[in-house]
Amino acid sequence: ITPASCTSTGLKKVTCTVCNKVVREEVIPPTGHNYEKTTVAPTCDDQGYDLNTCACGVWSKDNYVDALGHKYGEWYITNEAGWEREGLKRRDSKVCDHYEEETIEE
Repeated sequence: ITPASCTSTGLKKVTCTVCNKVVREEVIPPTGHNYEKTTVAPTCDDQGYDLNTCACGVWSKDNYVDALGHKYGEWYITNEAGWEREGLKRRDSKVCDHYEEETIEE
C-alpha cells in the first residue's frame, strides 16, 4: 500500500487470500489539503489575518483585518526645559511598547 497524500494518489494492491498473488491494484485518490485555521490578531503596526496551514506544509492567509494603530496616552515630561537647555516630553502607546518624544523649547 502506498498511501495517498494531499496532492498525490496512492496505490492499494488487492491480493488473493489463497495464493497471495496480486489480483488488482486500486488507485487511492488524493486526500486534499486539510487546513487548520489559526487567527492572528492585529497589532498596532501589523494586520491581523487567518492563517490556514496543512500538515504537508502548504499555507495561505485570508480574512485580513486592518492594523489597530497606536493609541497614545497623555504627554508627560521626562526632562524639564531649563535655562539654555531643551526639555523632553513623551507619550506611550497604550497597546504596545511604542512611544513618541518631542523636544520642549527652553
